[in-house]
Amino acid sequence: MSDVGFRRCTITLHAIERYRERIERGIPIEHAIAALRHQMSRARYVKNMNHNGYELWRGPKPRRLRFLISRFGEDVELVTVLRAFDRQR
Repeated sequence: MSDVGFRRCTITLHAIERYRERIERGIPIEHAIAALRHQMSRARYVKNMNHNGYELWRGPKPRRLRFLISRFGEDVELVTVLRAFDRQR
């Protein structure tokens, strides 16, 4: 992941809560943030979601989490986290 700049990325509370609900239930928020940053650091760009303006990124194996990213100029924000087999709507 070369250009997304996830080191400066803001992780929304919604994304943290989705991670804690869908991937690792009940872990402390600090652990969820660290896990998300680790997964995001190895993520790969998939496509631009033109219908909602987000970018879709996919994390590494074995989980292959999906990340919806929004960009506002230099600001990058992780909006939500999906499991590999969640349905997008």
